Amino acid sequence: MSTDKRLQTLTKYLETVGPEEAARQLDKTKGNPEAIFELIQQGDVVGVAIAMQNGIKPDITDENGMTPSHHAAAKDAQLINRVLSGYVSGAPLMRDDQNRLPLDTAREAGHDELGNVLQEITYPELFQDQPETNLPSDLIKAYAEKNHQLEQTSTAPPVETITKVQSIEQTIKARKQQDRSRDH
Repeated sequence: MSTDKRLQTLTKYLETVGPEEAARQLDKTKGNPEAIFELIQQGDVVGVAIAMQNGIKPDITDENGMTPSHHAAAKDAQLINRVLSGYVSGAPLMRDDQNRLPLDTAREAGHDELGNVLQEITYPELFQDQPETNLPSDLIKAYAEKNHQLEQTSTAPPVETITKVQSIEQTIKARKQQDRSRDH
């Protein structure tokens, strides 16, 4: 069964989940959002889906800087990745402590099919006008818009960087003045 059909089946199932089952699923991450990483490792698609529906952020990171997308990519959890990618965020552009994007994690692990999907959400501007893609065109466009927003908000350097640059410039200026005064 294709990932799209499995996602449709999951969506239909989630619509029928009763309050007791929903509460049981929510208990898995209640008070511990990082538990989503264990759910991904266990392949608990329903647990991940319900956690995401109830506020777990797709850009949460573990102690290694890995997002849920990194974990899904490493495990080749294609359905979990599709659930996660339904929550448009900057997570596909986040690098772990080894400087890897989720796409890199999938490729390094040899998960080419999942890598192709992650490529579309990591670089959506390359795919938004393509007639055949792995993901719905509206999802690719949503990631393109999100990436555009992230680029716009990240164009100004952080204040700490500006302060460091100014400090370095002042140090260089002072050293040049010292050198000139020694030369005269």
